[in-house]
Amino acid sequence: MHPHIQRATAADTDRLTALMHRSKASWGYETEDMALFRANWAIGIEDTADGRAFIAKRGEQILGFATGKLEENGDYTLDHLFVEPDLKRQGIGSWLFEVILEDAKMARAKTIKLKSDPNAVGFYAARGFLTTRTAQSAFKNGGELHFMERPVTPQVVALEALDLKLNDKPWGFEAAHKAEIAAHWQKLIAAKPKSWNGTVLKAVNLKAENGVLSAVLSRCQYASFMAWRDWGYPDINVKNMFGCATLRAADGTVILGQMASHTSTGGQVYFPGGNLDEQDIKTDGTIDVLGSIRREMLEETGIHPDRAETGRLFLIEDGPRVCVAQEYFVPMSAQEMRSAILAHNKALEFPELDDVIIVRSMPDLAPHDIPPYAVSIVAKLLSNGSN
Repeated sequence: MHPHIQRATAADTDRLTALMHRSKASWGYETEDMALFRANWAIGIEDTADGRAFIAKRGEQILGFATGKLEENGDYTLDHLFVEPDLKRQGIGSWLFEVILEDAKMARAKTIKLKSDPNAVGFYAARGFLTTRTAQSAFKNGGELHFMERPVTPQVVALEALDLKLNDKPWGFEAAHKAEIAAHWQKLIAAKPKSWNGTVLKAVNLKAENGVLSAVLSRCQYASFMAWRDWGYPDINVKNMFGCATLRAADGTVILGQMASHTSTGGQVYFPGGNLDEQDIKTDGTIDVLGSIRREMLEETGIHPDRAETGRLFLIEDGPRVCVAQEYFVPMSAQEMRSAILAHNKALEFPELDDVIIVRSMPDLAPHDIPPYAVSIVAKLLSNGSN
């Protein structure tokens, strides 16, 4: 059975406490110290009350768990991350960390903080955490606890060139879970009958250096992609690469769309764009992300890219998402753009957008459900205009 992520409840606390004790003991601490730890440390109802406790499960077996909380100052604290001792170094801890980081992003936290056992410092350092201070562990010969933190907000970097190629090697996740994927897809189309199950591309190898994004992409069914997404991105080596058009009105105002309710991301607000698919594979086996961006821009807004001035090209790595963003300046006012895009969608049988959002400053985003990568792009665009 495929492992998946679910939110922990008060009913799980005893099992999570026992797992935490086993995992802590696997570091080889002395019996006296572990007895003290077991007596004073437990997962309580308060750790699951706000929905920020996540467990990795296979059937009824709990493989590991992580808990976090949003602080009053807007920081996010990772309180616990533990994996069953005999399942360590199998990627479960990395998977749980990505889930926690995703939760912190959706909470719009700017910083994630934690207090690390000396044995786990390397794990967190490899994920971008820096030590801000240390304190002596209460355990005998326990070394120093590390207080660590890292930014949450996805970073936006400039791109100069793209080197994206197709690899026809099958995706192991898709092949291994056909029946479960099919069952999951049936649930999705029962809720949204207009859902489409075609071929999409996902990145299996990615590197960004010196302004050049290189990646290898392979095919999968959209149903497999949706299962991977909805199950908490269990194959953390795979990335959802897509392109988007960052539209700007004549005065630099940023324009976003609110996805139509019949789509898989109904209600979310972001830039025109979409998954890469067969149309984006060129005859030489390269992937045309810029062509995908132009096509999606025209389909979703009715504004032809040739009518706009091309600006900067950006890369935004946001956990399981990798966005290539092309800036376009459209010679229309913000209100003119909004009216034109709404009129275009009204004429479609299945409109992509329900609304068009005009953003002149970051507070304009507050009422909307906007993914973290799009928040970062808006912040970048508004921070330095066209520079």
